[in-house]
Formats: sequence, C-alpha cells, structure tokens
Amino acid sequence: MPDGIVEELFIAPPIEGGNPEVWFRNWSVCANLGLRLAGTLAEDPESVAWGQTKDKFVVRTGTTAATQKYYLFHIPRTSSIFGAGVIPTIIHDRTVTPYTSTLTLLDWSATVSNTQGLPAGHPQGAGYVNRLYTRADLPTATPVLSLGGGPFRQQVVDAGTITGTVTLADILSNADAPTYGLDDSGALVLLVVGPIGTLTGTGTKSTYVATGACQTLALGQTDIAVTLTAPKRSAESHLWIVRLAAGGIETVLFRSTPLNVSTSQTNFATGTITVSTDDRVLETPRPPPLNDICGSTVGGSSPFDASLTIDLGTFEVGFSALDDSFWDSSLPFITEEDYTPTSADTGLGTATFTTRVGFFFGTDWEYKRTGTTRTWTLDDPWDYIVQAAYPLQLTAPINVLAVISRETASSTQTGLFLKTDVGWKTIRDFTENPAGFVTLKVLTANERHALWYVEATTSTVYLTDLRNNRTRAVGTNLTQIRNYYFRLIAGDLASPMDVLWQGAEPAGQFLDGWETDGTPTLTDTGEGFPLSPLDDYARLVALPNGVAAPVLPSG
Repeated sequence: MPDGIVEELFIAPPIEGGNPEVWFRNWSVCANLGLRLAGTLAEDPESVAWGQTKDKFVVRTGTTAATQKYYLFHIPRTSSIFGAGVIPTIIHDRTVTPYTSTLTLLDWSATVSNTQGLPAGHPQGAGYVNRLYTRADLPTATPVLSLGGGPFRQQVVDAGTITGTVTLADILSNADAPTYGLDDSGALVLLVVGPIGTLTGTGTKSTYVATGACQTLALGQTDIAVTLTAPKRSAESHLWIVRLAAGGIETVLFRSTPLNVSTSQTNFATGTITVSTDDRVLETPRPPPLNDICGSTVGGSSPFDASLTIDLGTFEVGFSALDDSFWDSSLPFITEEDYTPTSADTGLGTATFTTRVGFFFGTDWEYKRTGTTRTWTLDDPWDYIVQAAYPLQLTAPINVLAVISRETASSTQTGLFLKTDVGWKTIRDFTENPAGFVTLKVLTANERHALWYVEATTSTVYLTDLRNNRTRAVGTNLTQIRNYYFRLIAGDLASPMDVLWQGAEPAGQFLDGWETDGTPTLTDTGEGFPLSPLDDYARLVALPNGVAAPVLPSG
C-alpha cells in the first residue's frame, strides 16, 4: 500500500449471522462491505484478491471452475490513506463468467488409422489360391498360383482426419479453480491449469463381406461413419494465461501448447475378420459349360513342390506411429516427450495343406503357407503435468511461477520454473520425488522472492531470490517457518521495500505499516502519520468464527 499502510480484504460471516461477506480492514477499521446482503454478489463469496493497483479488487463466487463468476470492483480514493474510521465506498464495475467464454485456446487436428488383423490362434491368415489355365479346355502342366484375399489378413476398421477447437469454457469444465487477479488496467487475468478433455470427430469404418463363387472370389466393402477419438496423452495437464478485459476483449497471454496441434496414430490390433477363414482354391477358367469350382481344405503333411509355398506377407501388431503429446516442445524444460516406435519381425510359422480341387479332373494339390508378424513397440517418454501456477506480475511482462511434474512408468520428478519477460528460469530442476512426497508448493512470492517447500517424509522449506536465481534451504518445520517468515511485502520494483519480512506475527494481531526501508513499524510510517501499536483482533472488532486468511495487496 502507498505510504506503508496495510489494507486487507477477507471473507467472514456477519457478526449477527447470515451469508458470508467481504470485509475491509486497515489500521483503524474492520468493516463488512455488505456486498452479499445488497445483492451486488448474487452468490456467496468464495475468495477475494487485490488488483495490481490498490484501488481495484475482484471477488470470486462459485465452487468449481465450471460455475465460478468474477465480480470486479474499484474504490475511489481522494488520498492514498483513508482517515480514521473511514469505510471506503465500493463500486461494482462488471461481472465476468469465463465458463461461458468461446475464446480459442487451441486448434487441433488428428489423423487416425486403426487396422484390425486376424484373431489370436489364426496366425496363418486366410485366403484363396487361383489355379489358372492357359487354355479353356485343358490345364497346363504347371498351374500358375496366386494368393488372393489380402484384406483377410488385415483390414482398416476405422480411419480419418478429424479437427476441432478447444475453448476456455471447454478447459474450465475439467480444470480446478484457476488462480486469478487483476492487471494494472483492471482486466481479469486467469491462470488456468487443467487437462485437455476427450477430442472426437467423424471418420470412416470399413467392413468387408466375402462375395462370389467361392465366397472369397471378391470382397465387397461398405463404409460407414463412426466417431473417432483423437490421440491424446491422458496424463498431460497444461497452463493457459488468459486476459479478460472490458468490452468482451479476450486474449491468451501464454499457452503451454502450440496454437495449432497435430497428432496422429496408426495402430494394428488383433480382432475378428468377418470373412471366411477357410482356405479355398479356385480353378478357373473351367471347360464350358462348367462354372468355377471351389475346393475345401483338408489336412496335409508336407508340400510336394517348394514352388507351391505361398507367402501371406506381413501381419502387423501395435502402434507403428503415435504422436499424442500436446506440449509446446520449444519450451526449454520439455525434453523426450515423444514416443519412438520400434519393430521386430518374427515368422508366422509354416502350415501345409492338401486341397482337392474339382471333380472333373480329380486333382489333388498340396501347398504350404508362410508369413511374417511385425510387432511394434513404444518406448516410455516423459508425460508433463502442470500442478500449479502462482502469479507474481500480471501486467506485461507476465511473471509466473509454475510447479511442473513429469513422469514415466518408473519415475516421477517435480520442478519449479519461473516465466519471465525474456523466457524461463529454472528455480528447481526436475528432481526425483523423495520418499513420502506429497507436493511442491509455493507459500508466498512476489517479484523478488519466493518461499516454497517440498512436503515429504522429510520436508524442506526454501527461500529463493528470483532476481539472482539463488536458493537456500531455510528449515524443515513448515509450521515454524510459516510463523517465522511473516509475509512478503511488495513495493516498487526499484525499491528495497520489496522484501521478505522476518518476524513472527503474534496470533490474532495485525501489522499496521512499515518503514520505507522495509522494516515493520508499530508507530509511524515515516510519513508523519501516527499509527497505533499492534492490537488484538478482539480490540479492533469482534470477528466471528470462519474468518478466512487476510489478503494483502499484490500478495
């Protein structure tokens, strides 16, 4: 606050009972602003925050990101310090409902191909053999053999390229409540952390039906529309910083995804093929007036002619292509987030068959089938998850602390990163989570300092000088540290007042102000304005139970 006067906003029920209200408190007053009673707030206040300037604040209502409203207010000031007993006038400027916003956070496209192969237990495939004659009346000494029925081995069951748009409302439907604040102009700024929901579109499903004299002579294909799901890494969670200004002007200030995301998958899986699994031999052309005849498969032991070995080709299993990460890979802390499919080929084995073809010539014919299985295997890249984001500066240049984890099947790591006007700083690089890990969390932070901790079996609290990017451990007892390091006092960026004040605040007491050098004062701001000593809450006003933690300007 100007001139070192502390002003706080908090939420508590009225002394006489009723709905929770927003309260204002400074060195001389503690007053219920009565916004809920007056109907200015249509719902109970959930939280409140000062803006970047000291004449604006925002109140949030609702319990989930998909229902929350933001009520924006300003306080007319004729002087930087309110006189003794003065309760400020509150003016409602506008109400913002981000859950209705159509602001585009990303455009996506996905190419999907799912191919279905033979079921387990039928590795040799199915098909038919053409026995061709050079004359219409008599067979040649050596029949010409050819394998048909390629779709018997594998068929595309659904495929297509699908597209779509993800809006702010879409993300809020799956996200936790955003961190929020006001920039210097009074625009609402949201730090939205959450996953990308299911992405679907319309593709094509192809079904094959055997037709013709042998039920394998020709294949009829029928295409129908199906719903396709875009490939998307389920563990991912992202960060968007969104500015919602007056007049419906909405802007994305930062996104952890590209604006345009393209993903793809090609998947081979086993399944049931709808055509016959019998081997057929087609003898054609037949001497007129006879038609083509199909023989049936009977057991055999060994081929009589190696030239009658029929290669069924390659049968594939697994993902041969999978690109499903939505992260912006240009961010400096993103590495090795893509799958790298590899393949290995194995023989399907050899099967020998004796087929009796046609009663006219009484032909017995043996042949054998072979093939290859190609198995695609994926590696185990990092999945990146934004756990939390903390605003330090919401007016350009945007400064934000982000807690980000990454995980594989065998490892989970967590890091702390600072977004600045020139890029990203690593405050704590990705580090394997210690035993009993619960969270990495920022206690309090401003433009110069951050107090944060790793909660685990053995917890550690750290103090970071963000300007010089220096970090030191300051203790292991979270409660003790919270009491010892009172709070961060924010001032002008060039002022030494922007400091972390060390000193215990006695329970139920209130800091009135501080000197220009950053040291707390109980009697004088340095501007000649007298202040009272620290007083108990009870001496200021009788506050009921349920008082929320006070909110400092820029804090």
